[in-house]
Amino acid sequence: MPLRKRSVRTLQMNEKRWCKVKVDCEVNTNSVFSNVRLEKLNTVVKKDTSAIGNYILVDFNQVNNLLRSAKCQYCEKQTLKLELGAKLGFSYNLKLLCSNCDENKTVVNTSLKSVPTGHDVNLRITQAFSHIGKASENIFAEIHREIKNAYENGTEIADLSVSFDGTWLTRGHTSLIGVGCVIDMHTRYVVDFEGMSKVCRHCSVAKNKLGQSNAEFSIWCEVHESECDINHLGSSTSMEMEAALTLWKRSTSLGFRYITVLSDGDCKTFNYLCEKKVYGPDIVIKKEECINHVSKRLGTALRSTVKDCRAQDAKPQHSKCPAGENSWCFYQSAIANGEKPNAHKLNVGTPINEKFLPKILPIYQRLASNELLERCIRCGTQNANESLHSMIWAKCPKEIFVNKRRVKRAVAKAVCEYNKGTVRTIVEIQKALGVATGGSTKQLATILDCRKQKFRKRHQDSSNKLALKLIKKAIHKKELLARRRDSAGQF
Repeated sequence: MPLRKRSVRTLQMNEKRWCKVKVDCEVNTNSVFSNVRLEKLNTVVKKDTSAIGNYILVDFNQVNNLLRSAKCQYCEKQTLKLELGAKLGFSYNLKLLCSNCDENKTVVNTSLKSVPTGHDVNLRITQAFSHIGKASENIFAEIHREIKNAYENGTEIADLSVSFDGTWLTRGHTSLIGVGCVIDMHTRYVVDFEGMSKVCRHCSVAKNKLGQSNAEFSIWCEVHESECDINHLGSSTSMEMEAALTLWKRSTSLGFRYITVLSDGDCKTFNYLCEKKVYGPDIVIKKEECINHVSKRLGTALRSTVKDCRAQDAKPQHSKCPAGENSWCFYQSAIANGEKPNAHKLNVGTPINEKFLPKILPIYQRLASNELLERCIRCGTQNANESLHSMIWAKCPKEIFVNKRRVKRAVAKAVCEYNKGTVRTIVEIQKALGVATGGSTKQLATILDCRKQKFRKRHQDSSNKLALKLIKKAIHKKELLARRRDSAGQF
């Protein structure tokens, strides 16, 4: 009986799991998302039952064991067997033979030629190993058209408000490879990206073999210059500025101008673009602030200024608080009701001593200035950039060093999936390779897209947000208690 209960319970839990998605589901509209990119992603491809390219991995000996039960049509004996013939890559010729009558029954190929120059399985294996981003050009061209249609200004060059941020292959300030991405704030599409590199593997190998002072190395460098991965010679921190300058200069060729840029608290990139005057002296680039970074700077400045605060009830200082019975201020509410206010230590979490006000007041005045608040009117964040960065480094882990070309392939594939989803990206890549997309591939890609949409819905739900806050608070409390326990055990 208990075993039966557990099995029933397991079935109920499996039915409730959000990740269990039917492939043939169809999502038409979603009122939660308002940007163009997510509206395009809400259309899910239906289940495809195509038999193109349905490959499986099978043991060749098991196939021969299966044929032992089949009879030869000539001698009617169970002596059939398969033999491997000539091969081309992963494609083999299969021969069906009979060991009794020595008849060559059938000769077939394990993979047909999808294009005149190559077999289908070889093209698929190549695409699986290298994640070739050939389809990125077609997808980017379509994205640029949709962005222009979204603005509908009728001009050849559209002025965009974009969010820009950089990311690096390795953590710290010594990374040899970095990436900069531009995301349109209206449509939420990734408009363009640029990779920066300070190292080239071919140059390092040639330098060790030929010698840097050798004349042959100089000749080799002249030939290799067009294919060299090195496009940055400065510090790792300046990669973000150089990537931004390259993207801003290239924007006019795409039909855009990045007039407004949303960035973090670092002003180096913005000042560098203003100094270079990319669009000429008449067009000024404006800056907007990420509200997450503004709040982070406020907390950091306060924590670094005030380490310990002790307050007294001698000077309440509630003149700036709203008066009245319904005031959120406990002091003003008690005064309006004719009651004696309670002690500050019971109602104020962190009372501020008067001697700390000269240090704290300039911080609030700086972060509450009209100039800063005007840059925060849009309430924009760089969450989209951070989400894209996580997709990039999931395809190219930071723990393993790779060259610039490998990083650019990962960025191209991540950007295509971010803009158009997994299904569309795989279809375009295989189309560029001349390979037909199989039904199993579309099913798996559709499941991934459905999971992303459900995960996004859960995170945008208010109840889930509250639950996540409570979970983070509990984890933080648990870690704090563990640190206190460890510090107490050291004495």
